[in-house]
Amino acid sequence: MKYNTKIQKARQKYLKGLPLSEQEQALIEKDLSDKDFLFFTSDDAPLILPDKYKADTTYRLVEKQIRLNKSIMSRPLIKYAGYAAAVLLLFLISTVVYNYGKQPEVLYVTTSYGEKKEVELPDGSVVILNSLSSIAYPQKMNGKTREVSLEGEAYFDVVKNPNQAFIVKAKNIEVKVLGTKFNIDAYENQEHITTTLFDGIVSVGVHSGYTKKLKPGEQAVFSKKTEKLEVQQLKDPDIETAWRNNLLVFENEPLIDILDALSREHNVNFEINNQTLAELRITARFASGESIERALTILGQTAEFTYIKQGNKYKIVTRK
Repeated sequence: MKYNTKIQKARQKYLKGLPLSEQEQALIEKDLSDKDFLFFTSDDAPLILPDKYKADTTYRLVEKQIRLNKSIMSRPLIKYAGYAAAVLLLFLISTVVYNYGKQPEVLYVTTSYGEKKEVELPDGSVVILNSLSSIAYPQKMNGKTREVSLEGEAYFDVVKNPNQAFIVKAKNIEVKVLGTKFNIDAYENQEHITTTLFDGIVSVGVHSGYTKKLKPGEQAVFSKKTEKLEVQQLKDPDIETAWRNNLLVFENEPLIDILDALSREHNVNFEINNQTLAELRITARFASGESIERALTILGQTAEFTYIKQGNKYKIVTRK
C-alpha cells in the first residue's frame, strides 16, 4: 500500500515526538480516528518492529480489552473507545520503537595523506589506520558479533572473545576472527584486496560464499577483476605492515601500485601512459619522510624513466 508523502512524514514525526505544523496536526487527528493508521505503523514506520508487536495484532488486543470494559462504560464515553484504542496503541508502538528500534551510534575515524592513526575500539581491540583510510564501528559492541567496516588499509590487533566473533567488512571481502593480529589492504583503486595474518586464525570470505582459512604467515589475495580468492605463503609477512614504522617497502610490486602508495603518502597525482612501464615490477624501500622527488629519482634509475612536474602532478616519461 502506498501513502501520501505528507501524511507519511507527519506520522513519522508524531511517532518520534517532533513538533507538528497545523496541517500535520490535522492529519494526525484524522489518523487517531482511523483504524488504518495502525497498519501504517507496521508498514511505513522508519524502524522495523518485532513480529510480536505488529500493529494489527496489537490493535486486536487493545480492541478486545475495550470490549471487555464496554459493559461498565457510561454512554458518553463509548464513542471515544476508538480514540482510546488508537492512543494506547500509539503508546505501545512508541515504546517498542524506542526499546527495539534504537540502533547503536556508529563512529567514524579517517586519515589524510601521509597520516597514520591508532584507534582503540570499544572491546579493547586496537586498529592502526594507514594513510587515506577510514573505519566505521559501533559505539558499543554488545551484539552477537563485533562488526566494523574498512576502506583503505589497517592493521588489527583483536581482543580474543570466543563468544563474540570480530568481523571486518572491506569492499568485496569479509574477514571473521575471534582474536588475532592481521592486516587488510583494500584501497579502492587497487586491483587486489589482501589480508595478511600474523597471529591466530582468520576466515576470509567473498560475496559468493566462498571462504578460505588463513594460518600465520599466509596472505589471502582477492582479485576484483576475476573475483577469485587465493592464498599464498609469504617469506616475510612483516613487509606488509612496514608502513606502521613509517616505511614504504615494496617487493616485486607493479610500478603503478608503488605510485599509488606514494600518492597517498605525499598528496600528489601521477600520469603514466605507458602500460608496459606501469606494470613493471620493482623492489624498493623508502622512508615516509623522504621527498617525492628523491623517491621518483630512485625508481627512475631502476625502471629507466624520468618525470615532469606540473603543479601537483608528476608525469612519468620513459627515457629514449
